[in-house]
Amino acid sequence: MSAASATAPPQVHLRTVPGDIARQVILTRRPDQAAQIATMIDGAREVARGRGFVTYTGEFAGRPVSVLSTGLGGPSVSIAIEEAIAVGAQTLVMIETALASSDGADLPLVVTSAVRHDGTSDEYFPPGLPAVADVPLVIATRDIATRAGLMVELGQVHSVDRLYGPSDESSVPREMSAGLLYPLASSRRCRALVIVQPGSLEDFAGGLNPERLDTLARLALGVLSAESRP
Repeated sequence: MSAASATAPPQVHLRTVPGDIARQVILTRRPDQAAQIATMIDGAREVARGRGFVTYTGEFAGRPVSVLSTGLGGPSVSIAIEEAIAVGAQTLVMIETALASSDGADLPLVVTSAVRHDGTSDEYFPPGLPAVADVPLVIATRDIATRAGLMVELGQVHSVDRLYGPSDESSVPREMSAGLLYPLASSRRCRALVIVQPGSLEDFAGGLNPERLDTLARLALGVLSAESRP
């Protein structure tokens, strides 16, 4: 830890200081999912915990990488993003579940863009501002998935604040992060990508099962490893 890190006050929610979080970060909603992803990273250790946010940092393919649980919904995700970037995060890949109306939606979805239907992004940005993924990260994800023999889809999601209420007959999956993460990361000169596993409301509530989590985490780690090469 540098002298600056030793004297810097911790972030008020994450409780991290500079040096705790790597430039490359995997985000996921649940602390238990973050803990499982951390087992895939060499020397991963819990570096901070606060208000439900848990941060692990280690190395993958010889490069520092962190895993951070964000909690659910725009306000919680915005705190995680802002405070992670404040202490050094630059590339953010989120892996999560999404709510799909179609029972046939089974392939992981690389989210190229999001329709902003959430209140938190409206607090940051004017209506109509697009929420678009970092294009090189999308291309890298597609290429890595192809080489690994993993079928994925590329497409759009609706970013929302609610799961209940009037039914939504749209076939576009709903989730709670991309519509905020994409423009916020871009405005902070960072890169971001969201990869979701569409499923039922029960799937959304329960989070990624261990097999799905392993698949999406390995894809995210591969993308970050490729992104970090000179």
